Amino acid sequence: MHQTKNLAIVGGGTAGLTTALILRARYPQLPITLIESDRIGIIGVGEGSTEHWAAFMSVCDITLEDLFRHTGATFKYGINFQDWTHPGSQYVHSVSEAYSVPLPTGHKWAYPWMIAQGCESHELVHDWILPSLHRPPHDTVNQFHFDTHRLNEYLHDLCQQRGIDLVRADISDVVTDSQRGIRSLITEEGDHITHDFYIDCTGFARLLTHRALGAEWISYREYLPMNSALAFQTPAQDLIPSWTLSRAMNAGWMWRIPTQDRWGNGYVFDDRFATWESAQAEVERVLAHPIEPARKIQFQAGRLNKAWIKNCVSIGISSSFVEPLEASTIGAGLQQALEFASRFGHYAQGDHTQPQQYNTWNTELIDNILSFIALHYRTERTDTPFWQSVQTLPTTEHFRAYYQSFQQRVPDAAAFPDRSMMFKEANWLLVMQGLNQLPPEAVQRDLDMTPQWSQDMIREWIHRVEQVVKDVWPTLETHRSAIETVKSR
Repeated sequence: MHQTKNLAIVGGGTAGLTTALILRARYPQLPITLIESDRIGIIGVGEGSTEHWAAFMSVCDITLEDLFRHTGATFKYGINFQDWTHPGSQYVHSVSEAYSVPLPTGHKWAYPWMIAQGCESHELVHDWILPSLHRPPHDTVNQFHFDTHRLNEYLHDLCQQRGIDLVRADISDVVTDSQRGIRSLITEEGDHITHDFYIDCTGFARLLTHRALGAEWISYREYLPMNSALAFQTPAQDLIPSWTLSRAMNAGWMWRIPTQDRWGNGYVFDDRFATWESAQAEVERVLAHPIEPARKIQFQAGRLNKAWIKNCVSIGISSSFVEPLEASTIGAGLQQALEFASRFGHYAQGDHTQPQQYNTWNTELIDNILSFIALHYRTERTDTPFWQSVQTLPTTEHFRAYYQSFQQRVPDAAAFPDRSMMFKEANWLLVMQGLNQLPPEAVQRDLDMTPQWSQDMIREWIHRVEQVVKDVWPTLETHRSAIETVKSR
């Protein structure tokens, strides 16, 4: 079998650039070319990450100081969901390490015990999160917000510094081969670009794996009907929230992502219940000021049936897209790139094992994301036609298996044996609690099955956490102050 000697990545967005840097870190001697078009822009209104960004920084030797100096980054402790169960409601999806780390006994962590004691959703996060205060030295935070334009420029600079060949070109055609997969790329100038392996990071275009190699697009439209997003920017404010805002709207939901110098926003909606004009009008009514839309985006939730075909793999949006909720897009792309990097060194032309295993893993990853996002729409709201329609959405077998199980028992690690999946027990528990979907009897049953000595240890653990909060409270600083502290180190 022919061993891969060089590799080309098509697409210069976040997925393409992060994939290039991960592969460079994993394979220092591998010739890597990144091909991008001058015509395809980026949304540029801010992005949020999951905790997988911290893993990317570690693998690629990126410091917190550089990230904050060059990308307009801010800290992210979670997502603040407003109005999702009814107007005026609020819960925060923010996983606290202090409450989610397994106890020394190996028994369940503290969240279920706290809920059984009557704790509300806001009591399951540290007191400093909602007021956006920060605890020095700030290195334990693993999620961030970015200015998309500045992040793109920073990642480009890193690629250049680390010997990745950046090529500006528009691909007009793809030459395929029944044995290899892709033989070459043809540019609009008529040049042939030939490599041993290709990575499709062309976003919604899905130029290589879908269009050229015929991978089937499996739509999730029936499960997640969101298909439109109106993106816009607003000026930054002195008080920077430490969380992404997700506010339920008449036909969907609106995000707000705070960066250092401006805020990125968007209204994600189902176009059966809103038009671009009505969506903008609703946003302006909620914000009480006019907006200037930066981009109108149309999308369809779904995934490819095969992300890796022969000598080509799709990573990021070109492989799958669920919807912007929970910032799963960047996280999924990073997980895909890291998983691919771990397998790439074992792949040679004609090998079927690595693609098959990767495709199985990727399907499970996207099913995990789909089920978790679908959970957010198990809401009590019925005050608009859209929210009424949500009540009748069909669900996947994957979702039903989890949801029905968690009507009988609290989500725990046993339900998520593959720890590489994105959303696990603490994520499900916090969102179900916030949406009033966690049955009290299931929580009580969990508590009844917990030995008294273990309950005593949980109680002591929580007492220690509360004491730590009291001790550090005088040292807390504002979000903007924390950012400046990091940038000045």
